Amino acid sequence: MLSQWTRANLALGRESLARREASAAPSYFKAALSPPENLGETTHPLANESETFYWAGVASSAVGDADQANIWWRKAASRREDFQKMTVQPVSDMTYWSALALRRLGRDAEAHALFLSIEIHANTLENESPQIDYFATSIPTMLLFREDLVRRNLIEARFLRAHAYLGLGRKSEALALLHSVLEMDHNQIRAADLLRDQEKQVLPERRH
Repeated sequence: MLSQWTRANLALGRESLARREASAAPSYFKAALSPPENLGETTHPLANESETFYWAGVASSAVGDADQANIWWRKAASRREDFQKMTVQPVSDMTYWSALALRRLGRDAEAHALFLSIEIHANTLENESPQIDYFATSIPTMLLFREDLVRRNLIEARFLRAHAYLGLGRKSEALALLHSVLEMDHNQIRAADLLRDQEKQVLPERRH
């Protein structure tokens, strides 16, 4: 439920920005960071929330609050690792938003280096031998389904490479990768969201 809450509020906030209704956007991004208690879930302390921080900065900038925008972007830029698959990952899809925040802060060289690190990680992931995650919550999947781990790695690698290419200005290649990811896995909602943002041009990257 937590992921749906976050995704819904991010979508509503981005839609407000796309419709030039900037005044409504900040409340959605703040809501994404403050899930209600009745959800029965809370954000893991090690989870990377750079995407929400980045968009909160964009919304603050859109309503003319430059100081608050920079606070949000510094928070996004400061995050690197992410807690996914029951372990801390050095690179994830959240890394892209950290790099965008760096770019917004005028730290272009750092942003470029981070986009390159995403590409390197994607290449490594695509070529490594996948391992089964042995933890309790994976047991039902292991018992009921025969998951193609190589295919899973390929999908994730292409998804991350699309992020890197977007940041490096290779947009046509990035869009092709996102379409490829969705062809391989129609349920990859984060790829669908990113593709929708690009098609609507909801991702302003101008330096503040």
